[in-house]
Amino acid sequence: MGWNNPIVPWSTLERQLSGEIVRDPITIDHGDGGDTPAWTRKRPRFEAPEFVRQISTVDYAELHCHSNFSFLDGASHPEELAQEAVRLGLTGLALTDHDGFYGVVRFSEAAAEMGLPTVFGAELSLDLPAPQNGEPDPIANLALVRSMFFPTPGLSLGTNKRQVLSQAQSFDPAHASDGAFVENVMWEQSHVLFVAVNVPGGSNNDADVWYGAPTATAAQTQEIADRTGADLRWLDTAFAQATVDGVVAVVILAQADMWDPEKGAAHQAGYEPIVQSIATHTTAFGKPVLMFNGDSHVYQTGNVFNPADPNYAMHPGYNVTNFHRVVVHGSTLPLEWLRLTIDPAVNAPESPTAFGPFSWERMIQP
Repeated sequence: MGWNNPIVPWSTLERQLSGEIVRDPITIDHGDGGDTPAWTRKRPRFEAPEFVRQISTVDYAELHCHSNFSFLDGASHPEELAQEAVRLGLTGLALTDHDGFYGVVRFSEAAAEMGLPTVFGAELSLDLPAPQNGEPDPIANLALVRSMFFPTPGLSLGTNKRQVLSQAQSFDPAHASDGAFVENVMWEQSHVLFVAVNVPGGSNNDADVWYGAPTATAAQTQEIADRTGADLRWLDTAFAQATVDGVVAVVILAQADMWDPEKGAAHQAGYEPIVQSIATHTTAFGKPVLMFNGDSHVYQTGNVFNPADPNYAMHPGYNVTNFHRVVVHGSTLPLEWLRLTIDPAVNAPESPTAFGPFSWERMIQP
């Protein structure tokens, strides 16, 4: 299963699933996706590499060791574990992966080749109060991403970094949690104000329960409240700044496709506060507002606040004439990127490729 699967007729898919179509792994046009050499039905015999073996002065055997067959826990192939045990001078090694003997064949072959005594076992999961590898923590994951990509608030990503204003630099002390949103930024260029807000797509504004839990945790509920509040206040700040500076237009950047019809209007309801803010600010601003988003990644262009738009039913009740949205493409080949041109002296009527001072072109890659 991948992102670019070919179109397969149902009759062909049915024959494949029932076993009527057998594809020879040697004759198909790609390898097996594993770590064995391609174009073979048999994994080659393990051959021990050359290395210097240490001589241990104390007999020691490690009896608790996980290979990469223990997903999200072990990291090394069984053969690599056996090799490292021999190099360190261990007198024995036990492979005890989670709930099974998945790696013992490869482990035993390598150990036998190098003369390493082995023990086979398994670490069983019985009535655990939490998943084997602990509870996933999206908040910690986001903090890690921020530390990696935004170590210095006020600098953009990319090779040619530029100064931007981050919400981490400019927030109301009455809403101290807004200071965490270093990714919410704004800047002005070509007499246009750009504002980026953290709006996660495909999740009804993160209302989809994390990792299949029965209900949303307190941490998830707080995340939604903190982020949505920060986004709304950042949009307030951006449009206020656009009005003071007299820019000719505003560009809004977000990941979420808040009008994606795939799961129906009910699955977009969580975005309503942000949609309402954009509609209200755009109407009051009175000049062109252009929005870019990804998420669904099937190219679209139009005004979703126009009752005639096919996606209007996702958030009905608005009629804003100075708004246009583009969904950037990214779901199928060929790959492409979007070239945006700004001419502050132009005020083009709305069309599929232009609006106000903006015009854009899809750059299809060969």
